[in-house]
Amino acid sequence: MAVQVVARAFIGRLTGWDGDRPMGKGVHHACDGRPARLGAHLFWLFRDTHPEDMDELLKEIVDKHPGGWFQLEGWDCFCCSRKERAGVDAGDLQWVVGEECEWAYFIDLEGEDPVMVVARRLAGQGGQAGEAAQERWGEVAVVFLNGKEPNWEEIERIGRERYGSA
Repeated sequence: MAVQVVARAFIGRLTGWDGDRPMGKGVHHACDGRPARLGAHLFWLFRDTHPEDMDELLKEIVDKHPGGWFQLEGWDCFCCSRKERAGVDAGDLQWVVGEECEWAYFIDLEGEDPVMVVARRLAGQGGQAGEAAQERWGEVAVVFLNGKEPNWEEIERIGRERYGSA
């Protein structure tokens, strides 16, 4: 019997920070949101699959699927593929809603070099499903989407050591 990894995450368009609260818009990702899985998948989607139209890819991931994703790998979304809602619509990143997300991938395409900020929710900063929770995120790594692929396992290890269990 295969063990399903549940490490929920958020994927979002970063427009800035308000202290340790990200500003922008994002969606929920329900299944295996660890850096070694979702982080790597996002990196390769942006870098190799859509290098010339990263903004269009970000619109596809965030704007066109406001119900969020069960698993982005395979394009399995809640709003189209499953005809259901994850319970969280796309929304402002500074008001991330519960769901016990451990990881976040904040995509910033505005600068000279497109980046993905990999963040980990700070221990004890959860929220109840359906309630607005001002999540606090700790930056673990800044990954240049046009650069060399990072060591995802190392990013995951650093995030857990630095910020504890979410």
